[in-house]
Amino acid sequence: ALQTLSEHHRTTFQHVATLTSDMLRVCSQSRSPALGDLLSSRTKGHEVANGHAQSTSLPSLPSEARPAPEPEKASPCAGSNEEEVGDLPWFQAMKANLEEFGDVEVFLDQQPQECMSCCQPIEAAYRARPRKCNHVFHVECLLHCWSEGVCPVCGVSFAPEATPAKAPRGAWT
Repeated sequence: ALQTLSEHHRTTFQHVATLTSDMLRVCSQSRSPALGDLLSSRTKGHEVANGHAQSTSLPSLPSEARPAPEPEKASPCAGSNEEEVGDLPWFQAMKANLEEFGDVEVFLDQQPQECMSCCQPIEAAYRARPRKCNHVFHVECLLHCWSEGVCPVCGVSFAPEATPAKAPRGAWT
């Protein structure tokens, strides 16, 4: 049972790491470079491997090499309308995956709030919180403790609950 749980845990972490990597790649290639910059700046210097954040030295582009944000939509996350972000495919995919692989809620909120992990303001419209404790985090900050499956503030588990298999139709109950 412990080996199965460990394997499930490893698989879940790989899914989350792949999702994060894909999100960062897509966001950095999007028409709105400010989103990619926002995500990259939060994860710059940290690479998650085997559940532990490891410091890395990532080169950054000089400011003149970065494309300028489009004037009408500088950043779809910082200061934009929640409906716009909530309808974006990358947000829907991120929300669905994180909520499937952990007992967390990914939600939109424009109210100023501080991340309980890094103590920095959450400028993006999207945030994450374990359902059992409601501490609010940058999605990227919560991903750093995903392999442990516990809130970094209070230690409550946000590991997904095992759902009992449904009995086939006509089975005795």
